[in-house]
Amino acid sequence: MRNENDSRDRIAYLRQLAVESLTSYSGGFAELERIDRDLKSIIWALDEIADRSWTSSLIGQWGYLEATYASALARDRNRLTDEEEVDLQRVVADLLANFKGYEVPLSAEDKPRENDIVRLLRPLPERNLPAGSTGTVVVDYTEYSDGALPAEYEVDFANSEDSAQILVTVSDGDIELVSRPRYGNSPSYQQ
Repeated sequence: MRNENDSRDRIAYLRQLAVESLTSYSGGFAELERIDRDLKSIIWALDEIADRSWTSSLIGQWGYLEATYASALARDRNRLTDEEEVDLQRVVADLLANFKGYEVPLSAEDKPRENDIVRLLRPLPERNLPAGSTGTVVVDYTEYSDGALPAEYEVDFANSEDSAQILVTVSDGDIELVSRPRYGNSPSYQQ
């Protein structure tokens, strides 16, 4: 599914562009013009490939920026009022939170990586781990092999009976990816 991966990469890239544009907003009419233009192209590009409920909320938030900019132009103003500036700062902060908070959905083709949360697909009775147990990938051995070996992962599970932590080496077919953590300002989908 190359096309799906391309879309996910594009979403992550556009999301990062929006975050950078919004983060650099320093206020004022010229800056409003810039972020209005930036976000218009970014959001409309996202609308073609991302979740519609998310892009609809972005369009609504961006619409306030657009309306403020258009209103100032219609009145031949090249400055924003103090009230407009306060409102715009709030909208910019909301947009920034919306872009940063969006999780690019994982696909069935995603392979686990270190620090990912995975679910056990089959029971491991010798380790007292039932199917459905969740754990954290501690080591992704595929990162350290030449590809000749089957994909294996070292996963830290919590034992269901006594809550002891159990480190288990499992194959790719034994687990499924549940979630991928985000750190700091990094996009949720990391290359």
